[in-house]
Amino acid sequence: MKEAVKTEKQILRYRLVQIRNWTLEMLQGNRRKAIEMNKKFEDWIMVSYKTEMDTIEEMCKVVKRAIE
Repeated sequence: MKEAVKTEKQILRYRLVQIRNWTLEMLQGNRRKAIEMNKKFEDWIMVSYKTEMDTIEEMCKVVKRAIE
């Protein structure tokens, strides 16, 4: 009986380690994807910001010419 319980404990430990390893792998994969997505968002924000600033600059030039 003790041997059966010991064997079951070993099987349980093995399964728990497998689940832990799988979970860690999934979390690390999600973290990598999140970092990549944030990098893309930063790039997109910078492009949007530059476009807006260029547009504002052009509008200022048009308004200055209209005032003069």
